[in-house]
Amino acid sequence: MENYFYDFNELSGKLHIWNKKTNDMGQKICFRDSVKWIRVDEFGSYFYKENLDEYSPFHKVNLFKKGSRVIRKEDNITLRRITEKKGGLTAEKLSNLREQLKFVKNEYKWFYEKFFEENEENPKKKRKAIGSF
Repeated sequence: MENYFYDFNELSGKLHIWNKKTNDMGQKICFRDSVKWIRVDEFGSYFYKENLDEYSPFHKVNLFKKGSRVIRKEDNITLRRITEKKGGLTAEKLSNLREQLKFVKNEYKWFYEKFFEENEENPKKKRKAIGSF
């Protein structure tokens, strides 16, 4: 199932963008406390307001790293597929899913059966709850 997922950790580097903490005028951006309105007109930048007044100006934030070239539509960016197995299900959860399989449509059962085969050999160990008595 892992091969259905992509690693997005590399995407910002490939797009040459980063999460800036200041706008183009050097003022700090406080998303949680002050940003009320966001407008995106082009890739790589956005505008924001700290109030809902339609006459107050937007502040611009450029997301591109300084000195980096702008990504074009012709540029081909590929993401790496995740191949390593992470997590897993406990034997108890696997048995519960088997019981629920009778409610799954026949066209989707192949996915669960494949999942059971992959996780049959090495189910995850159930952890003890912290603070339980």
